[in-house]
Amino acid sequence: MNIVQSDTSAFIFPDDMDDFRKRYNADVIFIDFDQDAIYVFGPKDYNWRELPGDDPNGAKVVSLRKDFNG
Repeated sequence: MNIVQSDTSAFIFPDDMDDFRKRYNADVIFIDFDQDAIYVFGPKDYNWRELPGDDPNGAKVVSLRKDFNG
């Protein structure tokens, strides 16, 4: 997973883009640490879409972790 991070935000580009695109219809994730919000942008989007954090019927991000190989 490729991550570009600053003090107040981060862009995340998933390694397995096909599965991510099927699940969220998005190509990139944007995390705004100041607003505690997660946004996605996909191939048919004209603006960023917010992923609801507490939607009982939808997906939510529970943790961000780094995978160390080797």
